Amino acid sequence: MDLNDLTRRQQKAMVALMEALAFSDGSVDEGERREINKVANMLGDERYRELIEDANEEIRDEDALKRMLLSIEDQGAREVIYGTALEESMLSPSVAHHQTALLDWVGEAWNMPASA
Repeated sequence: MDLNDLTRRQQKAMVALMEALAFSDGSVDEGERREINKVANMLGDERYRELIEDANEEIRDEDALKRMLLSIEDQGAREVIYGTALEESMLSPSVAHHQTALLDWVGEAWNMPASA
């Protein structure tokens, strides 16, 4: 399964998570920017922008993001989303505490292996 196999809702959850992680420390570093651009290229820039706009309308805070993430039940989709978000955070030279806490929460909520 890859990014293009995800449903629109799953893709929206993924880009919302990526954006939340990228902006958690108030700025987007080069590694995060590259990963976001990679995902945008895979999905198509226009689709990525549409997903971000939709996510921004629906997700007003971290609790809303968590509710959306909990609504993703397909394990294959969870693995793609989590793996993509984890890769983004690993490319960041300075992983913020909030990034780690959010990824830990997702990993626990989705029963992801620690090495995912």
